[in-house]
Amino acid sequence: NAKWVKEYNDLYRETNRIVCRARCKDWRQRNLPKMLAQSAKRRAQERQATPLWVDFNKILDVYKLCVSLTEQTGIEHHVDHYYPIRGKNVCGLHISENLQVISKQENLEKGFKHPDTFYYV
Repeated sequence: NAKWVKEYNDLYRETNRIVCRARCKDWRQRNLPKMLAQSAKRRAQERQATPLWVDFNKILDVYKLCVSLTEQTGIEHHVDHYYPIRGKNVCGLHISENLQVISKQENLEKGFKHPDTFYYV
């Protein structure tokens, strides 16, 4: 049943793209303080997950690759933390080795989960 609801919602958003974008824009404007707070929280978590020895040039290269792939393919790409900074069981660092460029769709489906499954005995 949940799969059917997701498929229906995806189809609705696809066929009503302009209306959905307008609703999202309106929601963001009405909830600006909440949006700013979430953004500040995210930046703080990212700062806390960035070690002193990080190579910022390598991180910048990953973001450049993301922009380049988006331009080349016409498909929007995101820079994603392979191991999320806000993971439930495992938290990753904000370093180039933990970053990957994936499509926007893949990133939204992944959410705040890491791709591996950990089993604890």
